[in-house]
Amino acid sequence: MTDRNRRNLPDSDFDRILKASAADIPPADVIRGVTPHRTAVNRIITGLVLTTFTLNIVGLNYIGPAIGAILLAAGFRIIRRGNGFFKAGYALSLLNITLMAALLTVNATIYASDFNGSSASTAYGAISLLVKMSVIICFWRGLKSAGHRFGVASASVKIDSGALLCLWYGVVSAIGLVGINSWLIIGVLIALYVLLIRSLLKLSDTLEDTGYSVTAAPVHVSDRVYIGVLAALLALCVMCGYGFSRTYPMVWESAADAETTRSAADSVRSELTDAGFPDFVARDMTDEDILKLEYFDKVFTDSRTRTVDGGKLEITTVVSMKSEDALNFSVIHHFRWVENPKHLYTEGIKIYPAYADPKFGFEAKGEISGRMLCEIDGETLESEYYSLGEEILNGTDFWGEYSDTVIIGTYSIPAGSKNCRGYVMYSAKSPDETLSGGYKSGFFFAHQNSLLKYPHETAEDELTSSYLSEYSCFDTDSIFSIGSRESMEMGS
Repeated sequence: MTDRNRRNLPDSDFDRILKASAADIPPADVIRGVTPHRTAVNRIITGLVLTTFTLNIVGLNYIGPAIGAILLAAGFRIIRRGNGFFKAGYALSLLNITLMAALLTVNATIYASDFNGSSASTAYGAISLLVKMSVIICFWRGLKSAGHRFGVASASVKIDSGALLCLWYGVVSAIGLVGINSWLIIGVLIALYVLLIRSLLKLSDTLEDTGYSVTAAPVHVSDRVYIGVLAALLALCVMCGYGFSRTYPMVWESAADAETTRSAADSVRSELTDAGFPDFVARDMTDEDILKLEYFDKVFTDSRTRTVDGGKLEITTVVSMKSEDALNFSVIHHFRWVENPKHLYTEGIKIYPAYADPKFGFEAKGEISGRMLCEIDGETLESEYYSLGEEILNGTDFWGEYSDTVIIGTYSIPAGSKNCRGYVMYSAKSPDETLSGGYKSGFFFAHQNSLLKYPHETAEDELTSSYLSEYSCFDTDSIFSIGSRESMEMGS
């Protein structure tokens, strides 16, 4: 139609012709399907739910929040150009992804158990909660802003759903800190959460009629690729954690002799070996520890061998004392990998010292000592344990609550090494001369044979745990020595 013809037509006729030539308005369900903000809202709501409610089975307590964080970012990405609140929500969702990546990485390292339950973990939880609340505020205010922009009026706008949802998170966090565990309270909180989420959805539904006015932000990467890249990055963080932190960091140096005490220590070594002290154990001990055994002329020893993860572990227990003083003695627990196991991750030993059980009447004497040694390219290297010290383990068993005093040492076998070995030495005495001199000392070891455990668990975690998992990634065994003034017998 030319401008001349348009000027000759009445307005009513022009409107009629325009309506007749226009395409029919799509049905409501079609509009809902193509409205950009509908997909975004669904992803954001699903992301909020997945990051809030988790199942502590098969790693879902980590997989769920990770998927939720990805959906939050993917949802805000679509509507980030809608207004300033949506743009801020997108930035915060990316920050949430960063926090999730950091958590997944730490939990894949040997420091997972140290982090969880620490002040750093508490700070992380507080920051994560603050970010989540901020995301909710941005989402809620963004929806309200979009509604006002397009002249949408709704009763649900009057309900501060976002503020109430933030308050809900605060209440849940407080309940978690206090330790309230009531199914009634949990049920009420879940019901309130559902109502608040529905309120946000109703607010979103008010924009359906203006869906064609909400333009999706232009993108150079498709949604599928974007989500895939985020998922791959989170998976890469886990693999990096396992790849770069699967063994204890130890410092191995060339084993050097202490010249100032060498002659005296060698003399004591000779006297001990003449009394039956194993020569290979005496050679591995430091001169300082050997000198502690001076004048000890009574020796009990026993050696056991265990096949562990394709390797061979030789465990030797030596008790040394004076002939006239059986109530004053030293125990050396020595172990040696005759053949290395297949997997070289984390290793640990746990010793139940003779003074741990009060019924025997012994007390600790002196300090706990020990070291690690190995051979690499024909050179003997030594190192301190990654950790070595006394701990008190509390727990419950069939007989009730218990408290054990143990010595725990952790280490890792260096790649390419041979004849990796170590020992732990402690001394005990009894002030009560009427005792018979009986004692009991136990040696327990844990070898990590797999990384298929998330969060990462180390040998130390296994040794300090009050229970052993059916699907444990560790080989474990124990040997106990029981002795008296006259003799010592070994039992396993």
